[in-house]
Parts: sequence; structure tokens; C-alpha cells
Amino acid sequence: MVSPSETDDALNGTHQGQKHVDANTELSFRITLVQHALEDASKGTVSPQDWHLAQQDLKDLEIEVKDLAASLVKTEADQLETQLGQARLVVSQGSPLVEKACRDGANDRFCAYYSFSGYSHEVQTLAKNAESARLHSRVEAGLFSSTKAFLQRQVAYIGRRMDQLDAAPVELWEAETEFKNIQTLKQNTKNVLGELAHFLAAVTPRAGT
Repeated sequence: MVSPSETDDALNGTHQGQKHVDANTELSFRITLVQHALEDASKGTVSPQDWHLAQQDLKDLEIEVKDLAASLVKTEADQLETQLGQARLVVSQGSPLVEKACRDGANDRFCAYYSFSGYSHEVQTLAKNAESARLHSRVEAGLFSSTKAFLQRQVAYIGRRMDQLDAAPVELWEAETEFKNIQTLKQNTKNVLGELAHFLAAVTPRAGT
């Protein structure tokens, strides 16, 4: 006779297995969608915005696949990696087209991420904003709750802008004189944001508004 606990274990195993299959299938489907989005954004009239957002989605999917890798059998992992490889191939073919469209005057605010001058300007601007937020957080008398909330919104906003930079085609600019300095500044800014977010989460606001 099967005990209730054995039945529960079996049902739980079936449930976990189904969740695993669903997660794998969903990832495969999403990678296909992103690849199609990349292809659409780089064909005909190039859309830097659509291209950039699809690249961000691809980077997120790469992280999800990496996190799921330990629970995948080899054939599943190979299938997802093959799909990611196909999407990366589209990226390698499309990035120069998007950069050229921006260089030729495409009217798209996301072109800021597709020239080294635009990219470096964005990094420098966000670095200044992050440092300003850090300085405003270091008041001896303590932060009012409204100031703390404002700074937390600033950190979140700068963080989102920094995340968008991660999809820029930096491999195209490695020969630029200031490339390494800009990449170092970008990483330092991320560190500042991380430390500031941790500080603001822990600090107790002073009495007042």
C-alpha cells in the first residue's frame, strides 16, 4: 500500500517536472520571438529603438538560461544555446546596420547608444548624476523621508538608463582611445549606484518631511 507521504512526493515530483518543462518551453519560445524582433528591426527601415529593446531582452534571456542550466539535461541546454547562438548571429550582422543608420542621420533617440560619442556622453552624464545623488545622501543631520524617497527614485532611474547601455555594441568601439576609460567609469558608476541603493535601504529618515 502506498503511503500518503509517498503519494504526495510523487505528485510533487510530477508537478516540479511539469514546471521544468514549462519553463524550458517558454524560454525557447521567447528566444525565437526575440530573434524575430531583431530581424524585423534591422531589415528595411532600421529601427534603433526596436533593435535596442530586443537586444536588452536577449541579454535578459541569456541570464535566465544560465540560471536554469543546472536543472537542464544536456539536450535541452544545447537546444537553448543553439537558439541563443542564432540570435547572437543576427546581432553580429545587424549591429553595423543600426550603427550606420544612426551615422546617416536616423531620427531616433536610441541612436545615442550606437555611436561611441553618444555612448560615452551618456556614461559620463549618468556618472555625474550618480555622484550628485551620492553627495546629497551624505548629510550629517540625516535625510528627511521625502529626500530619501527622491534619491531612491533617482537611483532607480539612473539604474534603468545604465541597464540600457548594456545592450550597446561596445565591441565595435574597442579601438577608440577612451574606450577603456569609459568602460571603467561605467562600472564605477554601477558600483556607486549599488552602494547608494544599499545605504538608502538601510538608513532611517530623520523626523520631519
